[in-house]
Amino acid sequence: MKKWLRYGALLLLLIIVTGCRQQASPADVQNIDIAISFVPAELAVGEAELTVTLTDSEGNFITDAQVEVRGDMTHAGMVPVIVTAESGDDSYHAAFEWTMGGDWIVTVTATLPDGSVVEKTFNYSVSGDMNMDMSEDTGESHNMSEMTPEATVDN
Repeated sequence: MKKWLRYGALLLLLIIVTGCRQQASPADVQNIDIAISFVPAELAVGEAELTVTLTDSEGNFITDAQVEVRGDMTHAGMVPVIVTAESGDDSYHAAFEWTMGGDWIVTVTATLPDGSVVEKTFNYSVSGDMNMDMSEDTGESHNMSEMTPEATVDN
């Protein structure tokens, strides 16, 4: 009986030690630099060309990663802008649309060739100015007080 108790205690100890060990992480993930830029550089509502550059600790470009970019407004209720950047000459490119003026959080997530993931967040302020074609606007005004609700609440 003592023999089984010892084996059981040893097995339990091995499980605990194995579960508590630090998970191995791919080498140098912390040394990957992510840089992004937009054209036009003056950010305004509308389309922009996004360029993402990934470099290792020695400044070498990383060109065989999968790069996803997510843009979120800092206030709730807005649909995020999510794009996949395509690999190009020493960088990744994607069309990115600023859907509204205001403060944005842009998160770049890169899955490296070894399967490790590196992520970086950037903060931007986007101008609300937008060139709008109003040529077909009828100038018609709608009086909201004349509208009737379509739903009712029973008390």
